[in-house]
Amino acid sequence: MSDKLLVAAIDFGTTYSGYAFSFSHEYASDQTKIQTNTWIGGGHISLKALSRKTLLDDEHKKPLEALTGGLRNDRLILALEPEAASFWCKTLPVERLTKSGGMDIFQPGKCYIVLDLGGGTVDITVHQVQGDGSLTEVAKASGGAWGGTQVDAQFQALLEALVGKGFMTEYQKEFTGDFLDMMREFEVKKRTVTSNKSGMITMRIPASLVSNYKTRKGRLLVDDVRKSGHAGKVDFKRDKILIDAEVFKGFFDKSVQTTIAHVREILKGNDFRSIDTMLLVGGFAESEIVQNKIKETFLDKKIIIPNDSGLVVVKGAVLFGHNPNIVTSRISKYTYGTEIINTFVDGVHPEKYRVFENGRYKCRYLFEIYVRAGEAVPVNAVVSMDFISDTFDVAEGVGIYASSDPDPQYVTEKSCFKLGSIVLEEARHRLLNEMQFGGTEFTLQITDLETGVKRINCFDFLSH
Repeated sequence: MSDKLLVAAIDFGTTYSGYAFSFSHEYASDQTKIQTNTWIGGGHISLKALSRKTLLDDEHKKPLEALTGGLRNDRLILALEPEAASFWCKTLPVERLTKSGGMDIFQPGKCYIVLDLGGGTVDITVHQVQGDGSLTEVAKASGGAWGGTQVDAQFQALLEALVGKGFMTEYQKEFTGDFLDMMREFEVKKRTVTSNKSGMITMRIPASLVSNYKTRKGRLLVDDVRKSGHAGKVDFKRDKILIDAEVFKGFFDKSVQTTIAHVREILKGNDFRSIDTMLLVGGFAESEIVQNKIKETFLDKKIIIPNDSGLVVVKGAVLFGHNPNIVTSRISKYTYGTEIINTFVDGVHPEKYRVFENGRYKCRYLFEIYVRAGEAVPVNAVVSMDFISDTFDVAEGVGIYASSDPDPQYVTEKSCFKLGSIVLEEARHRLLNEMQFGGTEFTLQITDLETGVKRINCFDFLSH
């Protein structure tokens, strides 16, 4: 991207979405000069561009290509969200990192945890700063669907307890617009409620919810609630719902506790107990309740929360577009390799995998490992293998596989899944396999050493 005029980043989040961009001449003079725009989505957008949750196998590339209008592949790269957050925070002066100042966590040799708390997912990784200022990933990125939508789910569970699950399901179908308006109202409210809030929390609800309840049930919703076990904790007044502050704050418990448990597991399992700094980013990190729960749990850690933490990822993605080499190595989440056949060994290989090929008995479905799960892979690293093509490579193609197991023996194991294949034209030709890890994607190039013909395929290195 050396001849680029500008770099733009797009983040389609579950709750909040946005884009950011900067021109190359602006980046050269001031890396922090980035224009942004964000909006609250319809509540449930699942495709995420420029994020680790974009699952790009051959099938999933199609919607992204439609989104980008056929943008050339060499003009489109993927950014890992925790990495993007680190890029942005690393460019900021210490006094701009947090509202109350902070400490410089980006000294060479420093390790820190990045918690990207999004609307739908929580992504966690550990970075170490190198002597030249670049970053290496020292623990593979992990996480789960523990973001802000978990809080939404707890609120919806309360509504179902009040009006009935069947009623709520029908209401969402019949009054979809009103339901989404209510959830947007809740989204704003959950970001502003603080840990020390007491009494009742008030938010608007659609008039259609109350009126439809009366039509279907023949009773007033407020009367039923005041007679239920929720009396005193939940109430209704005209077009508003009143929720006890302790009940409201309890909506956060499942999401935050799951995240905390996972962070503890990372710290213990990788012997990272010496790490004293956590970087909290993402829209969900703007919640004061979330911030306090994490601070109260990890009293021995310095918790850094950048200003406008909801914009940190998309701004960092712009920086990554300008300088993709800021990360020098990543931890492979999976074992990657190809399917091969080799000499059949009695008593070692399963009989069901025995085939007769080119005058000999051979074993099919063997997993030829290029990179193991948990292995540090330098950016632009190339792993090469020589092999002789067989009739299966011509008929079915060379299968490219990934596995969660660091040492899979066969591509048919439960831990394995196929990423794609490259079909060859000639059997019994000498070939060179080159798997190149150029960043957030990797490529497999097969060169026929007898004809010079090259075939190449590209795959997502971030997740599958």
